[in-house]
Amino acid sequence: MKKCLKIFFILAITIFVVLIFSKKVEALETYNSDIEYEENSDGEIVVYSANYNMKDVEIPSMINGKVVTEIGKFGFSSCRKLENISLPNTIKKINIYAFRGCESIKNINIPDSVKIIDSNSFEDCISLRTITGMENVETIWNGAFDGCTSLQSISLPKVKIIRAEVFNKCSNLSEVILSNKLWEICEEAFKDCTSLKSINLPESLTEIDDGVFYNTGLTNITIPSNVTWITQNLFRHCTSLESITISPNVKWIGDSAFKGCTNLKNITIENKDAEIYDDEDVFSDNIMITGYENSKAYYYARYYGRKFKNIETGEISQIKITPQSYLDYMPTKNVKAIGVVSVDKKDIENQTYICTQKPVEEEFYKKLKAKVYELTQNCKTDEEKAQNITNWIYSNMRYYSFVNATAKVYQICNTFIRLEGNDNAYTMLENYMLYLCKIPTATVNGANNRTYTSAYINGKWIYIDAVNGKYNVTDLKAYSINYIYDGKLYMLEDPSKGAKIIKKIKEIPFVDVEIDSWEYTAVKYMWQNEYMTKGDTSAFFSPNGLLTRAMLATILHNMEGRPYVSGASKFSDVQNTNEWYYVAIKWAEKNNIVSGYSDGKFGPNDPITREQLAVILNQYCKYKGKYKVVKADYSKFKDSNKISDFAKWGMNWAVGTGVINGSNGILNPKGTATRAETASMIYKYCININKQI
Repeated sequence: MKKCLKIFFILAITIFVVLIFSKKVEALETYNSDIEYEENSDGEIVVYSANYNMKDVEIPSMINGKVVTEIGKFGFSSCRKLENISLPNTIKKINIYAFRGCESIKNINIPDSVKIIDSNSFEDCISLRTITGMENVETIWNGAFDGCTSLQSISLPKVKIIRAEVFNKCSNLSEVILSNKLWEICEEAFKDCTSLKSINLPESLTEIDDGVFYNTGLTNITIPSNVTWITQNLFRHCTSLESITISPNVKWIGDSAFKGCTNLKNITIENKDAEIYDDEDVFSDNIMITGYENSKAYYYARYYGRKFKNIETGEISQIKITPQSYLDYMPTKNVKAIGVVSVDKKDIENQTYICTQKPVEEEFYKKLKAKVYELTQNCKTDEEKAQNITNWIYSNMRYYSFVNATAKVYQICNTFIRLEGNDNAYTMLENYMLYLCKIPTATVNGANNRTYTSAYINGKWIYIDAVNGKYNVTDLKAYSINYIYDGKLYMLEDPSKGAKIIKKIKEIPFVDVEIDSWEYTAVKYMWQNEYMTKGDTSAFFSPNGLLTRAMLATILHNMEGRPYVSGASKFSDVQNTNEWYYVAIKWAEKNNIVSGYSDGKFGPNDPITREQLAVILNQYCKYKGKYKVVKADYSKFKDSNKISDFAKWGMNWAVGTGVINGSNGILNPKGTATRAETASMIYKYCININKQI
């Protein structure tokens, strides 16, 4: 039986190959013992190899009175003994895989007539050392010279775009001359070119895509002024790179762009607002970051304790960060007191402390002056200027003041006294505002080993030196407030009467999402994390509004920090770069999170169905490396048989992980998903799978 199956399998493959290539084989005619040919739709000749053992071949310019213009697809592929080939000046195009695996070719001249070198046309020509000509080549497609490990130099005087992996693994390539018309170099074009020590990038260049110079031998480089994005992994593992200057027009420095650049000593960032997207410090210990004071590069250096050189004054500074660095001021979690706003306990050791390495968001309370406030759920106040003082306890009392720091009120807390005879009437006794404030950088030096406790009591800071771990605070009133950190509720308490009022606090700006609604928690989470910032207007979330496919791509893009991606989208209806969803869809497409329709369109404005949402979330889960095989229990759903074939794996995963629960025994896979339902699904994903909460 096994033998029969094997024979059947071989026959099936044979038939398939014959069907695929029969048309081509029937069309080929013999020119000589080495060359076969066919006529294309333009009446021009396309040539192919007729002898895989030949060592030398000369391609004619004419065959039967017709011009030879192309080397055919796979034309001379795997002619491993071929050493010399002569191309006529009538050749316009070298097609895909034309000379792939021709291991013995050492030199080739590309005629002036050639404008296009197609994908993988010289891939793995491991003996190819020199390529001459190339004078009029404008486009080199993906992997054209991938794996040409002996190639030493190349000149590209008219090339406008270098596609992905063109010179990947060209480990001996040491000289590249680029066109002054070049505008884009695509992904990993020079990856693993370990002998490439320098390259002059023309000012015409506007895009350098991900990983272009990954693991090259570059020692220094200047980024052209028209480039605005240092893409992720661009110079990763360039262990010989010593210095780099990044122009003022660069707005973003992508994730891991310089990771593994162990000898990088100097990086100059000329744009004050250039974002650095690394989640961890990827520079070596001896790096000098040059930039403007109070720029984002400055705060990056402060945060990771790197040397910083002021680009204007030349002054060099460095801050040493230790694991015991004092990073916060007073925690507001589980505060319980009247008048006592915060209690904070810290160990201070004999070393340099950094209050904060870059502007940090700090929470603090401020007592309101005598005014009457009504207890409401949606208090709104204007931004105010507030003064906050942080004091330190050591042998010599020192303190640093942060005056007039911009602070935004985001919670009002109240304390009350109950009137006798009326359980519902409370008179406000004290008022406090909770502020969110950005505090500038400061340094505190030379602390002795001490433990201190600080409390803010009735408008004053009280510091108690810890003796046997005990201290007394007597200046407290009888009525207290419990402030819960996440803002879900507050509790007013009258200990003497046993009275207690618990009231929820609404923390989102949307008037159409009630605090007791089923979607409130999910919407709050999505809004606080800026995954779904607004609906129709800033005051409306539109929970029952339909979610479009573009909206979902944007949500996932927001969850990843809105990374920039280069290149064009493959979807025919996602070509306008000014559309609000363009970058998000391009990012999702590039990372195989979305695939679009069979007609090549994405349908950005189409309402997304629940099963489509499940499939895309499943792909996102795989992209994040969180995917695990699960088995869904469909027994409680009446309509599980209505799941489309393309969505079965995605729905199985979504139901099995609890991302989709259905309602009243109905999954409704082909029903459209609302904004509230989407918020709920992604919230469940973050709880159950991504563990963000």
